[in-house]
Amino acid sequence: MRAMASEKTPSTWEELVGDAPDTSVLHRFMSELIPFNAHLGLEVRELGEGRAVLALPFRPEFIGDPIRPALHGGTISMLADTAGGAAVLAGL
Repeated sequence: MRAMASEKTPSTWEELVGDAPDTSVLHRFMSELIPFNAHLGLEVRELGEGRAVLALPFRPEFIGDPIRPALHGGTISMLADTAGGAAVLAGL
């Protein structure tokens, strides 16, 4: 689910996390509240201390070389960057 337009987006980390005892808030943050991730359809499959498993359902727009075909390097870089960030945040 994507964040509703009328829903206020948290402006601080503390406002987002509050007293959440698990990673459910971070899960929502990574998949729904970061506009770029939501636009690409990022799915958070697993989050734990120092670990993040993400999925990006295939779309033809992610192809960088239509001859081979191969994913665009930016797609792979986005997943690596986002997984690293999510894993670090999950460990805080």
